[in-house]
Amino acid sequence: MIKRWGAWGLVIIACLAITAPTASAADSETLIKLLIKKGLITEQELESVAAELAGQETKPPAKEAALPVMMDKVGSSLKIKGRWAAGYFQGGEDGTDPNGAFRAPEAKVQLAFAPDAVNTVITRFNLNNASPNNNPLLDYFYLESKDFLPVLKDYPINLATRLGRFKMDFGEETWSNNSVEGALPSNSVANVAGNDEGAQIALTGKTAWSPRVVFGVFNGNTTTLTDNAAGKAFTAKLSVTPLEELYLSTSFFDSRALKGQAGEMSVAGLTGIPTLSPTSAVKWSRHMWEVDARYDIGKGKAKLDPPAYTDSVAYLKSAYGLFTDDAKGGTDRRGDYAFLEGLWNILPKWYTAARWSIVDFDQEASATINSITTVKTQQRYALGGGYRWSKHTLVKGEWAIDHESGRVVADDASNNLLSLLVASQF
Repeated sequence: MIKRWGAWGLVIIACLAITAPTASAADSETLIKLLIKKGLITEQELESVAAELAGQETKPPAKEAALPVMMDKVGSSLKIKGRWAAGYFQGGEDGTDPNGAFRAPEAKVQLAFAPDAVNTVITRFNLNNASPNNNPLLDYFYLESKDFLPVLKDYPINLATRLGRFKMDFGEETWSNNSVEGALPSNSVANVAGNDEGAQIALTGKTAWSPRVVFGVFNGNTTTLTDNAAGKAFTAKLSVTPLEELYLSTSFFDSRALKGQAGEMSVAGLTGIPTLSPTSAVKWSRHMWEVDARYDIGKGKAKLDPPAYTDSVAYLKSAYGLFTDDAKGGTDRRGDYAFLEGLWNILPKWYTAARWSIVDFDQEASATINSITTVKTQQRYALGGGYRWSKHTLVKGEWAIDHESGRVVADDASNNLLSLLVASQF
């Protein structure tokens, strides 16, 4: 038995000598003839062993089964993105920065962790002006799930849901109302936007012209841990692209009962309960409706937002909205708002942009807007442009002229603003 195993050892050595690229042909042939002469192996057995060894060398390694993403592999499914802007601002005596100041008005960092192909956890930090007192410091924290119903794969529809704290899908300016992604450093005077805790469902067709329908249910008020009312706020939005160059949407919002607290949805910076004469309200609610349109000239391939990074030759977009603040025990506050904005890429790296916007309160209503009291109507005329320093970094500037009128305040308060800044997204 020992002799036999020793012989097979020699056979294996001989076969390895045959397949090894450095083995000389003469040495291999001498060893083979010796083994056959002594009757330790036949030529057929030698060929069989050599073929088996050669097959093992060329066989590809087995593919490891995909492992679920664990915390020690978090980097494989963690994506980081953000945006920032910093520059110099010079304002009038009644506005911000009357003495001129360097500020970093925009700084956001967002983390997206995808534990699987369906779910993504989004976390975004608000680091504006590098201040530790930002409230909230964590402005997004939600779970987004896409196409988790297999039954819909055979239908021309995509499903997505959100659960947690996120931006309410109302209007279009809300998706680019910052000095990085907007065409200009400022926003419209209405600047309708709001983040809240809630749940949202979005249904989107799989063709370019298919409509998108969104429904959301939210707490509505500024209480972040518990809600103070049984009736929840809700949003509804319908958007469609009937032409490749034309995008349309309409949005609706109802805060339901806010009791005495401030709401999450802001209009012209107003989120609090109306405090108008003859008496102050003790309960209130907000109802809003808005229509938006955008038309691209020389439509590019980039997404509609963010506008500052558009590759269309030019675009025009507009919005018109109505809001009503129903005050229980006080005077209602209602009005309408609008804006018209345009951008033109005059050169490959240069663009110019302009915007007109207005907020107008009905009847005897007025409000304090940006420290200007009893404002009945506010308009803003903004003109500026930018230079595309690189794909993700812009240098932009703007001259914004604000004009207010009211029952008490003098017209045209000195709150115009010059903005010069560098903005980037990553």
